[in-house]
Amino acid sequence: MNLIRYATIQGEKYPINTDFKVAIECDRVINDPDVDDFERGIAVVTLLFGDAPYCEEALKKSSIFLSGGEQEENNQKRLIDFNQHWDLIYSTFKGQYGIDLHKEDMHYQEFIMLLKGVKNTALSDVIDILSRNPAEEKDYKSRKALIEAQNKLKIKEKKQAPKNSAFLNALAPEVKGGVIDG
Repeated sequence: MNLIRYATIQGEKYPINTDFKVAIECDRVINDPDVDDFERGIAVVTLLFGDAPYCEEALKKSSIFLSGGEQEENNQKRLIDFNQHWDLIYSTFKGQYGIDLHKEDMHYQEFIMLLKGVKNTALSDVIDILSRNPAEEKDYKSRKALIEAQNKLKIKEKKQAPKNSAFLNALAPEVKGGVIDG
């Protein structure tokens, strides 16, 4: 597999910041309920492509890169959160691969390939539990135990901070809509 290192956006070739730590920061921004869609898009495009123009094509290329290079829609349920499950990810890489993620520079696609290959670790156990369907459990006791385990391990919903409506109301009407002429 060839690792993605560049993206062509509006006919220009831009280097991608491929470090897995940058991709994890993109994931944090994408899943932050306090960041609106516009800010989220600008942040991700800037983190990955630097001074590339913010446009639909840049967003699409960001999505392709962050999905591991797969262009098809991935409708799989998100099982782990890089920030919430970081201790498990870190200990898995250290134990299984001998990689210290705090010191290592690694292409994001390499990171994802290694993450997909984890076996017999606490992280793989968490992924197994979260991916199982409770309805497929044979008896009530097993089903109940699985549901309880899934509730403990699942990605925690992040609460959105209250908006400062006084500040928003003071903004000029043309700015509130997100469009600035000029």
